[in-house]
Amino acid sequence: MFGANLVWKLVVSGNDELNQIVIFGKYDISEYIAKVSAHVAKVTYRLVHLIDGSIYLTDGTVFHCPNGKSGCIAWSCTGIKQMFIFLVIMLCAQGKWRNKLWFIPLGLALCYAINILRTTSLILIIKSHYNLFPLMHLYILKYLFYILMFLIWVAWEEKFKNINFGKKNG
Repeated sequence: MFGANLVWKLVVSGNDELNQIVIFGKYDISEYIAKVSAHVAKVTYRLVHLIDGSIYLTDGTVFHCPNGKSGCIAWSCTGIKQMFIFLVIMLCAQGKWRNKLWFIPLGLALCYAINILRTTSLILIIKSHYNLFPLMHLYILKYLFYILMFLIWVAWEEKFKNINFGKKNG
């Protein structure tokens, strides 16, 4: 995980306040990532709205709560970095490529779902317990995401890397 994070830090630079992301120091992919941010915000909004209809979304990525507080889905909230780290880990992990062909998409889908639950939780925290937001955003939910990614990898290592589908034993 450390190596994948190091590669990310060497290749990707970004500024959350400007909503800007650049790869290899010269390719600005902000426009594409803005679409991903808007998608994550839209899916998050749908979940949030099921729980609390008083929170609304503007400008595609900004959530407003009735308490006057707001939150934004910036590029760093999209889960792209975590999915990249998971992908690199799985590409480097031991195991049959045939199994990786189904496990990697499954793991990426799980990372996506975990991130949506994380962003949904954070928006609800902004509304109900704003004082907890910094702790939950910067530490608890961030590291919980990485722990869950680790557990997905453990499942790969312990259960799926060498499994034989469709072959009879004996």
